[in-house]
Amino acid sequence: MSRVNIRARYFHRLLAAVFLIIINLAPHQAVRSAESGRGNSGSASAPAEEFQALATSSQYSDVMRSAYRILGQESEYEAETGESVVEPLMKHALVRQQAGENLQAEQAAELAIELIERNGGVFDPGLVEPLVFLAQLRQDGGDHPVAMERLYRAQHILHRTDGVMTGLQLPILALMNTSFAAMDQDDEVRLLTELAYVINVRRLDKNSLEFVPFILDQAEFKARIWQFRAAREMYADALEILEQSLPKNDSGFVAALNGLASVRYKEQKYGVPSSRLIARGRESTIQATKAETQSTRQIGKIILRERGPKRSPYLGRKEGTRTLQTVIVIMEEHPQDFSAVQLVEAHIRLGDWYMLIHETRLADDAYRSAWQLLADREDAAKLLAGYFGEPKKLKYSRPSLPREGPGRYADYDDRYVAVRFSVNENGAVRNLRFVGSNSPAAMNLKMRDAVKRAIYRPRYINAQAVVTDDCYLREEFTGTAYTQHLRASE
Repeated sequence: MSRVNIRARYFHRLLAAVFLIIINLAPHQAVRSAESGRGNSGSASAPAEEFQALATSSQYSDVMRSAYRILGQESEYEAETGESVVEPLMKHALVRQQAGENLQAEQAAELAIELIERNGGVFDPGLVEPLVFLAQLRQDGGDHPVAMERLYRAQHILHRTDGVMTGLQLPILALMNTSFAAMDQDDEVRLLTELAYVINVRRLDKNSLEFVPFILDQAEFKARIWQFRAAREMYADALEILEQSLPKNDSGFVAALNGLASVRYKEQKYGVPSSRLIARGRESTIQATKAETQSTRQIGKIILRERGPKRSPYLGRKEGTRTLQTVIVIMEEHPQDFSAVQLVEAHIRLGDWYMLIHETRLADDAYRSAWQLLADREDAAKLLAGYFGEPKKLKYSRPSLPREGPGRYADYDDRYVAVRFSVNENGAVRNLRFVGSNSPAAMNLKMRDAVKRAIYRPRYINAQAVVTDDCYLREEFTGTAYTQHLRASE
């Protein structure tokens, strides 16, 4: 099979799904048209013909006025006449939106909705397209609550006409997730993400390449909500499908490998032991297997996977290293599929990983490889300054606020601690000193310990790691929340 860019295929498929909604709703429109022949189109024919002529000739300034005249007729008009107006009206709305005239685009879509409602009622399937269009306009303008109203209505219409668990609503769920994420409603994002995944499980072959992008999206979401173990299992499932469908070291493996590596990176960064990575609020794999099968052998394999080797703290380190190294090998074998900058970033990710697992010599080798790859580019100075111009914080656990006693968090309003320090060639903090604090002594000690344990990517000059002095870190506290200000000197 030819090389596959999994992510690109997914976004093309999502775009195609929008058109799939329109195509699948067309039969509903045809049925409604056949049932609603009233024989009284005479009163509407002249305005409709005028509208068609204006839309065809792109006389957009007169299109809306003509449509309003049709809407203003007291008599009913046939479904065919209404559809001949709605379709070009939505094209007019799209042209307005592409020209940046969102208000005029919204007016055209609202008028299309009113025409469809008059002809077919408030649950007409033809309403889905203009409702989704209006929701996107509102999202672009940052008005997410109103966008959600439009999307809920479009979803309800699809539920009535096509059922609940159909692929037609996937583009709507994706738009809903965008608005919920913008409104910081994480629980709603989680529910809709799970729903979209279940829909795809029902409509696609779970062992097909077509299903892989949805596994990757679900795994990425699991990692984002700290369900690392569930995320790792899903990335493993995706890789198993890819191994059955693609040749060894195909470029289609990179997305899944990077995802798996990112989970292992987060586990190391936040200090989560492998043996304790139990997904919160999620039924264990053992329980799920027992519910599905009575096979003792299968249950035994799951128990071994969950309770056996996973106890080793080194398993995750080996998997993370192997995964990142494989990504580099694939990119080097397929230079036509990846840019030079992508290969550089792969080397830097490997170096950052080595820093987290305290393999500083190997990290230095990876960073120097990245430097050499960039050295001959015209924009090398800018890129090198971005990657290596100052220490980059890789691991740092903020000091926790005391919740009881005289220094409890309620006493931390408008408190801060500021320190200066050096980052040596191995990314370790040295020469720490306080430069300002109005916090209790206990918090100063916590801040000192937290900064000393931090790990940085060192600064590089001429492909050599160097010491960076006078780095600055300030923690500001307000009740239980605080912000961080970090900068490094030139």
